[in-house]
Amino acid sequence: MKRKHPLWKKAVTSLTEAELQIEGKDISRKHLNTRLQDLKHDVSPGLGYMRNEYLLTLLLNPEHQMTPNVASAVENLFYYANAIVKV
Repeated sequence: MKRKHPLWKKAVTSLTEAELQIEGKDISRKHLNTRLQDLKHDVSPGLGYMRNEYLLTLLLNPEHQMTPNVASAVENLFYYANAIVKV
């Protein structure tokens, strides 16, 4: 187990206030929609076993009437993508 999980060579320090104030990268809603529109059809599922067609269905027009569950799915995808970019 020691070989698999060696001890740290240096102590991990907490971030300073200056480091916490730095703005991280994020993804805009427009960029996410553009990238989703560029997905190819009829390809094998990705790592999460999601087909591109499933993701394309989330590109709903905000002016269209939709149930709260559908609207929250679109918002959750956007927030999830931002969390991945910000790490």
